Amino acid sequence: MVWFASATMARAQDWQDALDLFATEVRRSPRSEKAHLNLAVEWWDHAKRQHAASALRDAEQVFREGIDLGQPRTPAQTLTGDHVRLVYFYGNFLQEQGRADDALRQYEQVATLLQQYAPLASDVPADFYVWYGAALEGKGREDAAIAQYRSALARRPGWLVPLRNIAQTLMHLGRTDEAITAYREALAADPTFAVGYVNLALCLSRAKKHDEAVETLAAFTRTVPETAENAYYRGYIAQQLNLTEQARQAYRRALELDPSRKDAQQALASMGRAG
Repeated sequence: MVWFASATMARAQDWQDALDLFATEVRRSPRSEKAHLNLAVEWWDHAKRQHAASALRDAEQVFREGIDLGQPRTPAQTLTGDHVRLVYFYGNFLQEQGRADDALRQYEQVATLLQQYAPLASDVPADFYVWYGAALEGKGREDAAIAQYRSALARRPGWLVPLRNIAQTLMHLGRTDEAITAYREALAADPTFAVGYVNLALCLSRAKKHDEAVETLAAFTRTVPETAENAYYRGYIAQQLNLTEQARQAYRRALELDPSRKDAQQALASMGRAG
């Protein structure tokens, strides 16, 4: 009984601090990919909480050590979901540090592993396809990015993030009709998606569908909660549609709600000069 009580007390000490806990797990199970993943993510979170550069270095070291446990892979070794997650999370870590090329290589490695071991797809969340798509988009590979965003949607239907990303990418590419459809899908998923109304109205205006653009502005006014930012958006849409007085009213409303908004002040000033 004394031995078990002592072991319990020692284990309780580990649990007092997550970093100590996961570091202990790595020491006890040095070949465990899961233990390395947990410790690397905890160091990463610690770095963000404490703004500690040294913790970022520790996180990267543990990520790399954990990934190396599966390299080189022999026929006798079994690919684990933890290994796939290590590579994926390391990609996210690199992307967050602004190391886009390195991050993309990790995502491409995950994609290759999933092609080779399809059952492991369940070990990768839908978020992976969004991160991968964003990395591809950042390298100018927009069609490939859209394909990844659609993969995210297949895993999580109706998710606004990939719907928004698809619409924005299509708009950026000048594929206006496709962007209109995509923004309508995004707004169906979230009718309060303010930027979606703005960009949908702009796309409709570009497509010479002025009446539909005006109706989009009306739907925005009816549906989206009244805030200074949303009032500014209303003004911007109205201004782009040459609804001058409606734009002025919206910009004034934005300033009533937040007198410090310089964008609304500047918009009103420019309209005054133009008028």
